[in-house]
Amino acid sequence: MDIQQNGDATAETLWREAASALEKKVPAAAWNTWFQGVDAVGFEDGTLVLGVPSSVVRDRVNSGYMEELKEAVLS
Repeated sequence: MDIQQNGDATAETLWREAASALEKKVPAAAWNTWFQGVDAVGFEDGTLVLGVPSSVVRDRVNSGYMEELKEAVLS
């Protein structure tokens, strides 16, 4: 799962800040189900790469929460 990001933040710091913002925007059940096991892997060509626990989580986040995720990372 890739999200464009500019700046000098480490992947872990960026994800921690984005996750905090995202957690406030999505229902608790959705957060616990889809985002609890997501971790920052690093950056690839200026893109934040996130690791997810399964392809099911990846697909659900991509299809249902990508806009919210992008907004949280870019804010």
